[in-house]
Formats: sequence, structure tokens, C-alpha cells
Amino acid sequence: MKTDFNTPQQSSEFALVDYLERLAPRKNDRVALICHLSRLQPYNRRPHHIRVALNTFESLLAQFEGRMFTLRNNDIVFIGQVNALDKLNEAVVKLRYLFSADPMIMNKLDDYVTAGGFTSWYKLDKEYNALMELAKRMYHSTQTGQPKDMADTKQENRVTINPDQLGWLEDSLANADLSNMIRNQPICAVSGAKPVPIFHELYVSIADLEAQVVPGVDLTGNRWLFQYLTGVLDRRMLVYLAEEGERSTRAFSFNMNVATLLSSDFAKFDQRVSSGLRGRLVIELQTVDVFSDMAAYMFARDYVADRGYRICLDGLTHFTAPFVDRNKLAFDFVKMHWNPAMSHIDFERMAADIKSENDDSALSRVILSRCDNEEAVIVGKKVGINLFQGRYVDKVLRDSEGRSLVRTPR
Repeated sequence: MKTDFNTPQQSSEFALVDYLERLAPRKNDRVALICHLSRLQPYNRRPHHIRVALNTFESLLAQFEGRMFTLRNNDIVFIGQVNALDKLNEAVVKLRYLFSADPMIMNKLDDYVTAGGFTSWYKLDKEYNALMELAKRMYHSTQTGQPKDMADTKQENRVTINPDQLGWLEDSLANADLSNMIRNQPICAVSGAKPVPIFHELYVSIADLEAQVVPGVDLTGNRWLFQYLTGVLDRRMLVYLAEEGERSTRAFSFNMNVATLLSSDFAKFDQRVSSGLRGRLVIELQTVDVFSDMAAYMFARDYVADRGYRICLDGLTHFTAPFVDRNKLAFDFVKMHWNPAMSHIDFERMAADIKSENDDSALSRVILSRCDNEEAVIVGKKVGINLFQGRYVDKVLRDSEGRSLVRTPR
């Protein structure tokens, strides 16, 4: 009989309950970690964020007899031996670094004593029953259609993608026109009163892909299938980018992981594009992806730089940006996320930190992203940043009256 992977009995929540029941006889030397990705802001739950989060724990599975469960809301549950604690803490530190600009991360500094934090820890010799009760409650919610995440937030009742759907989706994407699912956002220079687009970031909207191709299906619910899907999307994105480059003369950026840059698919893409197009492309890499395997990054960096591409390190905050040496790591740009807390920093000190080792050009290559209001641009300009990205910048560009980006003080 054909297995129906859409039924709640085959869900990650059910698998978690089943595993905990079988683990009961040897629970005393086990620890559980719940990483609450569902509590992050939507802009921190884009596909590449989820992919990096999953890969962060991947290497610990075999080493500590671990099991990992990705729930429908993208929360990650890792259960392994007690001696995995140190390595799990290291993984959490990496993820905190990736999501350090998220309000939840900034406001919940100590998950051990504060409810509603980024992680929850369970030592199963004493807290097995508590975790089992929680797992059963979550599984029950998948059957009743009630909220099914550990953050008690409301989500639509969707089913997790199954292998049959993935196969069909892969076949559909093979020759699909992704143009109506591609979103772009300009990165603008603001040296005067009005923004001037320098290049545009292009990315596939997973929400649009779900709504248009597989409505009611959660593409990120199964970590193995989603990880495979991102590879499919990367390949399709490379095809789209090659075609877009042939049609357009504008410069643009796109997000890729380091592994993709080292793949045969990227080599084929590189063979297809002209040297002129390479000079107009900026490859955005996530901070955690880069620092999780510096050797792979260095190899990929030298390869793409030699071919003429430019590289942008994405995912920095005003806390972490000063610690990244852009010149030594050979980033052409770094992208720093706007946070209202920047309004209270020492602007001169931050500018000096970014311009380390007397590199006066460093600030000219910093992009302040997620600028959703005028304050972000004002503060960025005070620091000395001239490149901006966000909805506020988009709005000004669309303004038919040509209103200035930053109001002139009266």
C-alpha cells in the first residue's frame, strides 16, 4: 500500500513522540535542545536561513547518536547524548550570530532563565516527562488544526511536503518560468538628496512558490526534502540569472551558499555567462555559512574572484560588523542589518571600528539593509554609510514627486 506522507501520523511531530517513547529506557544520558526558529521575524526565516540552521546541527548527529526533527513551523528539535552539550552550545552561538539583529535574540539574552527565548533545553533524566507532554501536545495540534508550534503563535494548517510532491515539483521547476516568483530589491547609494540604484538583489520567494505551485503545502516542513529542494532552486536560479543577464544590462546580486559555488552547476553557469556579466554580479553569502567552513569559503572565494564576480557578506549587525576584516577575507561588500538600537550608539566610534587598519574605503562598501523607515537612513548617514536597502528606500524610488530620501532639517 502506498504511504500517504500528508497524514499527521507521518508528521515530524508524530516521529518525535514515537522516538521519545522508544528512548525511555536510555533517557538518562540524553539531552534535548529546541531551537525556536518560529519566534524569529519573517525576514529571518528565509530559505537560506533555514538551510544554514539545519546544516549547523548536521555534523552532530552521528557523533552523539543524535536525532533531529524539523517541525512544521521550522522549529528544530535535537536529541543526543549528554556529552553533546558543548557542541550544541557552539551551534547555538553560531545561530545567535546569524540572527543577532532579530528583536527576539536581542531581548532574550538568557534562555535558561527566561521564557520565550531562542532555545529550550531539557535534561531527560529529570525532564523527560515534560518534553514528552509537550511533544504529545504538539502532535495533537497537528490533528486538530490548532496552533502547532512551541511559541504558541497562529499558523495556517498546512501539510508538510512529501516525496511524491517533491518529485512532481522538481519536474515542474525543470522548465518553469520563475520570473513571477522572483523578487528584486534595489541597493541604492545616497550621497545626495535622492537614492541612486547601484544593483538589485534577486531572490526566489518561497511564499509565492508555495501559493502558486503547491497551495496548502509547507515546503520547509521536512528538512531533508527542503534541503534537496533548495539545491533544485539554486540550479533554476542560476539558469534564470544567466537568461536575465543576457536580457539586461543592470547589475544584480543573488544569495548562494558556499557549496553551490563549488558545484558543477555553478561551473556550467559560469561557462554560459560572459565576462561582462560576471563583473555585474554580486554573490551574497551568509555569515554562518562562511565561518562554518573557512577553508571551503577561501577556495570558493578565490575561484569566483578570479572569474570576475564580486562577493558580499550578508547577516552582520552593528555589534558584529567591526569584528569582520573585509580586506583580509576579500569581501567586496558587507551587508549590515538595521536595528533601532543603532540610534543610541557612538557614531564616530562605530565608523572608526569599521574603518580598521586605516581602511578609509571600508564604509563605502557597507550596505545597511532592512531600512523600513527614514530613521534608518538618517542614522546610517551619521555613521558614514552610503549604501541602503529596504522598503523605505523602495518607497522613495517609487515616489513620482521625487521626494528627498532624508528630510532637510528646518
